[in-house]
Amino acid sequence: MRANTDGDGLNDAAEFKMSALGFDWQTAQPTLVSALKDNANSAGLFTTAQVQALNVDAPLLTLNPTTGLFKLTISVKKSTDLQTFSHFPVNDQQTFVNAQGDIEVEFSVPDKAAFFRLQSK
Repeated sequence: MRANTDGDGLNDAAEFKMSALGFDWQTAQPTLVSALKDNANSAGLFTTAQVQALNVDAPLLTLNPTTGLFKLTISVKKSTDLQTFSHFPVNDQQTFVNAQGDIEVEFSVPDKAAFFRLQSK
């Protein structure tokens, strides 16, 4: 963990790098740090907790009484801002089953950064 010698809640290295925005790593600026954190989502920044919240919960599967089979349907959603997700189509040529039986999907996207969410149905 990086040092926060002024105790304002933002590490010294970050404050030094953002000096052009008015940060001073040697001076406590809790109001400026609070403004940064309160508006981070509006600037496209997200906390570790927000990113980790995109995990897939274990789906509950039910048996189809007619076929005797279970069916797992997973959709892929894409977002560049972690707020709006849209359907991200995947086709059978991009989908593989590896030697361990895991499903692998290979694809590219034009965005510099994107977040993907799997939804089980």
